[in-house]
Amino acid sequence: MTTVSSAPGAPASPRRRLLGLGALAVIGLASLLAAPVERIMPLPLPTMTVRVLAIVQPAILTAGALLVGLLLGPKVGLDAPILAGRLRLEARSAPQLRALGTASLIVAIVAAGLLYGYEQNLATFTAGLSGEGRATLEAFQPPLVTRVLYGGLVEEIISRWGLMTLFVWLIARIARRRGAPATWVYWSGAALAAFLFALGHLPLLFSLFDAPPMTLIATVLALNAIIGFGFGWLFARYGLEAAMLSHALTHLIAASLSGGLA
Repeated sequence: MTTVSSAPGAPASPRRRLLGLGALAVIGLASLLAAPVERIMPLPLPTMTVRVLAIVQPAILTAGALLVGLLLGPKVGLDAPILAGRLRLEARSAPQLRALGTASLIVAIVAAGLLYGYEQNLATFTAGLSGEGRATLEAFQPPLVTRVLYGGLVEEIISRWGLMTLFVWLIARIARRRGAPATWVYWSGAALAAFLFALGHLPLLFSLFDAPPMTLIATVLALNAIIGFGFGWLFARYGLEAAMLSHALTHLIAASLSGGLA
């Protein structure tokens, strides 16, 4: 696999990478303030206080993921080439940027189709579950701005920049290969990160339903694992910006399919 470490351009700037990712993380975390988390966290506090408290845990995870990626990414050839200054927004970088954009769009279209299919059949998956839980699940629909910014920025920093980089580094260390990690190492890291990304979607189900059916659990796991693996491939092949762009486009395309942009 040709990774972003081989992309031409100026030497990477750790400071640029840190500032860029930090700024994107803040934007993504701030978008959580628009999400109605108080509907699943019924605390005796003002609405905005509950929403601010809901940011604490993902903020800690994001900070940890940022550090992991900054420390280990260069060791295994995983990077954010645009933010780091390796890939510049200029004419000579146009072929790489076109390839990045095309791949991101293709993955987003496939992912959005899967997400749209799940949303259209949600009533079937939740049939027989408690009416209160179903009502809460249907009521807790984060606004599009949160899905695009939090999903596209924060979830990619945590899942790809942090987790996938860590897994690739660990597997490469265990394999004890000299030089760049083998292709299977990246695939394995992407798969493990995608599975954990999928598992992260289960706590909401178990907070709403005492015993969610296995069909619903399996569907949520499979859907998010497949989509997360696609983002992982983009990260390894084109850099973190490609995964972020594709994740954000996934929600925009899925919303347009369901009429959410009207």
